Amino acid sequence: MKRAVIAATIIGVILLAAGISTGRTYSSFREQLIRILTTSGTATQKSCLGEWIFLTTTSTRTLCPVAWSTGQTICFFSTTGSTITIDPDGTEKIYLHGTLLGAGVAISNTAGAGDYICFLSNGTNWYSLGERGTWDI
Repeated sequence: MKRAVIAATIIGVILLAAGISTGRTYSSFREQLIRILTTSGTATQKSCLGEWIFLTTTSTRTLCPVAWSTGQTICFFSTTGSTITIDPDGTEKIYLHGTLLGAGVAISNTAGAGDYICFLSNGTNWYSLGERGTWDI
């Protein structure tokens, strides 16, 4: 619980520093905590509201459309060392290591247990905020 609060605080600070407002109001502190999912398939609009998605098998995840997600974050975590492929929606783009990738270009990790990557949407592209492990196209 303590780590979730710290992570939520860090993401909030990053959003504020970037001048991004999520436009959401919270009725309680509990609603500000990061939700954790263990699902597969396409990310839903709700899952792009600051969630960590823990994956136990090799899988491909499609990011939410950036138009749904301005100011929102989503993170993916490999619990078993399986390969995770992150695919932008349609022809949208991902910034990885400070480089804007081509339209629709997916990224993958090198299958290390504990690999993760987090993204922030600015409404136009997805930006990688941080990662563990090796992620590339």
